[in-house]
Amino acid sequence: AGVAFTSNLAGPGHALYRVLLSGGAAPERLSPLPAEAQQRVSALDVTPDGARLVYLSDHRARGVVELYSVPADGSTESLRLNRPLASGSRRVVTFELSAGGARVLYSAPQGVDTPQLWSVPVTGGEPVRLNRDLERGTPGNVEEVLLAPDGAHAFYSTTHKEADVHDVYDLFRVALDPPRTPQRLIDALAPGVSLRPLAVSPDGAWVIVNGGTQGTLLAVPS
Repeated sequence: AGVAFTSNLAGPGHALYRVLLSGGAAPERLSPLPAEAQQRVSALDVTPDGARLVYLSDHRARGVVELYSVPADGSTESLRLNRPLASGSRRVVTFELSAGGARVLYSAPQGVDTPQLWSVPVTGGEPVRLNRDLERGTPGNVEEVLLAPDGAHAFYSTTHKEADVHDVYDLFRVALDPPRTPQRLIDALAPGVSLRPLAVSPDGAWVIVNGGTQGTLLAVPS
């Protein structure tokens, strides 16, 4: 058994390392070494079986934050999970592991200049877009993502500008497997009022949402 951690042991940037709990061996570096001090691994998660580590890093280019997966035992090199990012917003915004750890959900501006929701096998493969086309009002982006307890569905919010002034939010539910048809759960409350999913009930029947600037909580049937 081992522990994964980030450090600038070999400097100057922060990379991903693994060290055995039994001791007696030097830490093993699992990710490429960044060239600059400002480059680093910025987020890290592990699959439920402990076999793989998933992380964000800008080691390829400073400020270009991408999604990677690597075996926890270091048996093979890390691989990039996302496809090339659009030039306007060059970062994977967030990621979540599916319940069994077989897939990774992530929000990124992949191919277009706005973050959208993607699903990709944790061992690599072709990402699949989960959200519907962002065509209500001016183009928007995927904001927040939550997984249902059963691991079969995800909930996400989107935002776009209305009349180029107000942020307008919507909340959706989508299956991770085909046909992957997103279902809008609640329409925008009012211009400028956010809809941010915070939690899903244990039975998956309700989504708890932050529904406004005053921190109002809403329970939305899923």
